Amino acid sequence: MLAIITGYGDVIRDGLLMTIWVSVLGILLGGAVGLTLAAGLSSKHTVIDGPCRVYRSAVRGTPILVQLLMLFYMPTAFGYQIDPFVAATLGLGLNSAAFQAEIFRACSLAIPKGQVEAADILGFKPLSIWWSIKLPQVIRLSLPPLINELGILVKNSSLVSIISVTELMRRGQQIVSASYQPLETYALLAIIYIVLNLALARAGSFVEGRLAVSGRE
Repeated sequence: MLAIITGYGDVIRDGLLMTIWVSVLGILLGGAVGLTLAAGLSSKHTVIDGPCRVYRSAVRGTPILVQLLMLFYMPTAFGYQIDPFVAATLGLGLNSAAFQAEIFRACSLAIPKGQVEAADILGFKPLSIWWSIKLPQVIRLSLPPLINELGILVKNSSLVSIISVTELMRRGQQIVSASYQPLETYALLAIIYIVLNLALARAGSFVEGRLAVSGRE
């Protein structure tokens, strides 16, 4: 394993940076879409709620690998070619949005109804209530589960290697082809993924603890 680190350290570093980059972009895209989806799922109008439920069920009911392949190959049916990195970011983000929407919706329900009722009495419009009162609290409450969701995206990012994105897993495959040391290479990748997810888990616990302390003050 030491020979892999010394001989292909730069390759592994580049793959790790790509993994982090595509995962962070995926969580940000998923957050933007997820907030919109959560608002739609909370709507009392079927014309808004219905499509959101269909999207959520479709995404959560199909493997992310299938979604990535569809996003990558579907444009070619219409004469377009999508960049693998763009397809990877869209795939991870749109998949994560369905799960983030549930996080945001649960956090929204945790906000005391009295705050919304008081704002309504004071003449706040629904959009103002959402942006000024609910959204800041939703983001604050959702930070710990969102960090856990980022950990899931880091692991799911290994699947984007199938559409030729040179993230950590793809770089590992290239190292195996060059070194003929699959066991050592994949063991090293496993350790890197474990360290990344342990770091995110610690970050999530730290944020959750800080929020708990600030909530008691």
